[in-house]
Amino acid sequence: MEKDRVGFVWRWLRISFWAMIILWAFLLLPLLSNESLVYILLSYILAILIIFTFVVSIIHLVKYNKKTFAIIALVISSIGLLILLIGFIIGIISVLASVG
Repeated sequence: MEKDRVGFVWRWLRISFWAMIILWAFLLLPLLSNESLVYILLSYILAILIIFTFVVSIIHLVKYNKKTFAIIALVISSIGLLILLIGFIIGIISVLASVG
């Protein structure tokens, strides 16, 4: 039973990290307009993947001895979280500025 939980963290860190990177690269391509429903949906999925990768990489750092991939995933997802936070703050400021 313990081996299944350990495998979950190991596998899902890699899956979520690569899915995050591929989705991030896809959203950087100018294939979709920023107002399209698909772009907005993929952006929400990317935000969820960034948060999930951040949490799973911390759990991976605690449980395993091989920490290189978890550190890389943690750094990249931390950058993503910082970008999300900055975008959220800019959104709040722009809404407040348009109201007043």
